[in-house]
Parts: sequence; structure tokens; C-alpha cells
Amino acid sequence: MVPILDLKKLKFMKKLFIILIILSGLSVFGQGFGVEMGLTPGKFIASVEETVAGMDVSHKWRTGFTLKIDYDLPVTDFIYVSPGLSYIQKGSVLETSYMENGDQWHNVYKFSTGYLQFPVLLKFHFPLNRDFTVGLQGGGFYATALGGRLYYEYFRNGQSVEKDFRSLQFGTDTNDDFIRSDVGIIAGATVYYQSFSFTLEYQRGVTNILTDYDVYFTSLIAIRLGYRFYRRY
Repeated sequence: MVPILDLKKLKFMKKLFIILIILSGLSVFGQGFGVEMGLTPGKFIASVEETVAGMDVSHKWRTGFTLKIDYDLPVTDFIYVSPGLSYIQKGSVLETSYMENGDQWHNVYKFSTGYLQFPVLLKFHFPLNRDFTVGLQGGGFYATALGGRLYYEYFRNGQSVEKDFRSLQFGTDTNDDFIRSDVGIIAGATVYYQSFSFTLEYQRGVTNILTDYDVYFTSLIAIRLGYRFYRRY
């Protein structure tokens, strides 16, 4: 996967990563932090079926990366409120096919966006024995885009005739590509083995990310491995 951020944003991500590492180090004293990283296959979801006369439109999955820290605040021995901070890549592949002047055109657009995301989850833990715990979690998130890129390639009669990339523009003007903020819901499950964790989550945006008349929502599956700096029992 090609990096989606320019040099300035890569420097910012380096600083963010250092901050995450420092915070995770402090968690030894806080006894509540967790650090997770993993993959985020996802795609955009249109609010209605896209039908354009003479054109086939499809959305496909595109995989990104995520790095997350969170802090579990106990409500009871087995219920936690967990605010967090994560860098997360969200993307999608849009493909269109149509005939024009006797030529078959197939266009591929690959969107990649990087977000700083603030999730808040309610977690329920069900210990199976001394080493294994199963957890269920749900909640919401607010995310703000740090940057992104669009990669596109045009095919005429099966032959590539043009390909390039450009930076995505974020804002509220109709000339912008995406709205910078994203708000959504999260539902998932985690298996804990001692201080290690494996998490599978579904995240779905509930606000439109486009600035024109179309309505798109983000959606992804987060697959993360993690380490928590405390034992639950």
C-alpha cells in the first residue's frame, strides 16, 4: 500500500507515534492503558443505490492501517468506559464501466484518507478462566481528517491510457472532495489472553463525508492486536 500522507504529515505522524509510545510507557504507572495496532479493510457506502444511465458503478474494499491507545475506566469489576485516541486509515475503491464512441471504458479510483479518531466505548468483560477473557464493546467516535490521496487509472478497451494521483481536498465547499469530520458508531468483540488482546470491530460512519449532492458513509472492519498494561483479576 502506498503511503497516503505527504512529508509534513509524515512528520506529524512520527510525532504522534512518539506521543503514543510515551503515553503507553506512562501506563505502567496508570495501570489502565492499552496499545493496539492492526489493519482496517473498508469501503464507502452510498446512501442509495447508484444508478447512472449506461454506467456500472461498484465500490470495493481497500485496506489501511491503524494505531490506537485507550484507557479503561472501571465502572464495575467487569464493565469499563474506555476513551481512546487512534490514527486510522479509511478508504475505498470506486470502479466505473461504460461505453463511449464504441470504446469500452473502465475507470478505477482508489481513495485513501488518514484520520485522527477519538472513540469512546462501553466494554463488557466475561472471564473464562485465569488467562482468558471475552469482551464485547460498543460506542461511537469522532474523527478529523489529516490528509488523503486519490489514485486513479483509466482503461480503454482493456489498455491503460492514463494514471496519476492527487491530494484530496477537505472542507465544506462543493469544490472540496470530502468533509473533514466523520462521526459514527462502533461495535465489536475482543479476546484477551493474559495482557494480550485480539480485537475485531465494525465501524460505520453516520454523517455524509461528501460535499456535493451524493451521500457517502465510511465503513470498515478493524482487526487489531494489542497489549494491556494490567491484569483484570
